[in-house]
Amino acid sequence: MVMARSTGTVTLTSTDPTEMPRIEHRHYSDPADMERMCDGVELAMEIFGSPALDKVMEPLEGRVWQWKDRHALRTMVQERSVTTNHCSGTTKMGPSSDPLAVTDPAGHVYGAEELVVADGSLFPACPRGNIHFPVVAVAEKIAAGLT
Repeated sequence: MVMARSTGTVTLTSTDPTEMPRIEHRHYSDPADMERMCDGVELAMEIFGSPALDKVMEPLEGRVWQWKDRHALRTMVQERSVTTNHCSGTTKMGPSSDPLAVTDPAGHVYGAEELVVADGSLFPACPRGNIHFPVVAVAEKIAAGLT
């Protein structure tokens, strides 16, 4: 969802760099995100059910969502939503005096030697489109500053 308000966490599980971190997406932890998603599903179903599209589209058996009320729709959305792995904002860039900052303005990780972050985790919020080009721009800018 573009401009989601919900936030998740990424937590180290070990000092071993080969161990995977704990990732908690916490989709829909902000109720407004759930309502916006339900509004979008309802609009999409209205469009797909229009007479113009009904003439050219054939529903796939078992793939058409049906619900009786808003509560049932919320449940379906919660159960069927998955991430597209365009996460961002997990590695705050800021001054060393900021207790939440992970990197300096050049992407160097505080407290770690020769570790630089140069990806979408530095973004304060996810871009409103495909994340590929903004990530390339950040990586190029940070790489240009490395000596």
